[in-house]
Amino acid sequence: MRDLDFQGGLEGAALSGNDVGGLVRDLLRDGVPVRVAVTGSSMVPFIRAHDVVCLRPGPRHHLGDVIAFLRPGTRLVVHRVVTRTGAGVVTRGDASPQTDDPVDWRDVLGHVTGVERGGKPVDLGLGPERALIAVLSRWGLLQIGIRLLVGLNRTLLGRARG
Repeated sequence: MRDLDFQGGLEGAALSGNDVGGLVRDLLRDGVPVRVAVTGSSMVPFIRAHDVVCLRPGPRHHLGDVIAFLRPGTRLVVHRVVTRTGAGVVTRGDASPQTDDPVDWRDVLGHVTGVERGGKPVDLGLGPERALIAVLSRWGLLQIGIRLLVGLNRTLLGRARG
């Protein structure tokens, strides 16, 4: 099965956000993996605007998984699972101040298996650390933790140079 790459793979085609969402939905439901560039900043720092996410169809809904689903108007959303419910999952963007409305199991299109930034793979955020990221996000502590780690890193680098 071949991936469809929207990065130059559809020369001459102009797709809006809603068109992309509908096309991604149709492809994933047909079992076709998709690579698509994201535009928002709700998943910073793990996924940034213009990063390319690799989406695979299939029911991965574990704590910390990053999934794709549609919101009204066929807007494609890529957010992290922060808790499961009987009918589906609750998601949240890593940089979002609050959780999303619950997503029904049937509305989950697929899951992110990889992220590319500038043509290179980004490893952080999809490995075993994803469950910790989800828990911190659910409690509203993820951004605080990231700021603390960045400050600590700067302090340690400053001491190493000095």
